[in-house]
Amino acid sequence: MLLYATIGELVLGVWVGKIKEREIVQAVREKEISALLCSFAAFDTVDLVMEKEGESVSLARLANLSHAIACPVFCPVRTEFEDEKRLSVVVCNKGKVMDIVDRTTNVLDDEFEENDKIKIYSITEGRIAVLIDSDAFLPRNWQKVSKHSSVVISFLRGSCSIARDGVWKMAKDEEVPFVCVDEKAMEWGMGK
Repeated sequence: MLLYATIGELVLGVWVGKIKEREIVQAVREKEISALLCSFAAFDTVDLVMEKEGESVSLARLANLSHAIACPVFCPVRTEFEDEKRLSVVVCNKGKVMDIVDRTTNVLDDEFEENDKIKIYSITEGRIAVLIDSDAFLPRNWQKVSKHSSVVISFLRGSCSIARDGVWKMAKDEEVPFVCVDEKAMEWGMGK
């Protein structure tokens, strides 16, 4: 089922669970959205070498979905590239993979590598900041993106109301609209 979060001019569709293209396309035909947000439950681990060699088509499915629904798709995935594992968000638009951004902070010292950039994406209706997993619990990250984005999207692994409450607190402190997507639920608010 497609859930919706409306923030200003942004109408965000949120899909929690495994990707089901037909159901998503049908839902978007009924209500137009500015962007589609998915959860970490959308796919199992994506092997980027297999994707490049055409042995796996998860990213192609996301790219095709972005074309079919005529809006950007933001999908968090666990990625592997040779020996490196990362928590990433794949951004697709107009039938193409536009970017893959990784979590920047590993506060739990887990198996996933870090990257050095938090990104904000411009779409017609506004600017979307992406925080991945533990990035969403650091005040400095919210301070960086809150003044430059229309909404902050936090993609969390697992499903925990305590974690979602932590995102609410960060959004309130910075007074920025947000959407929090974990593997089983979605919450959104104005952060005020």
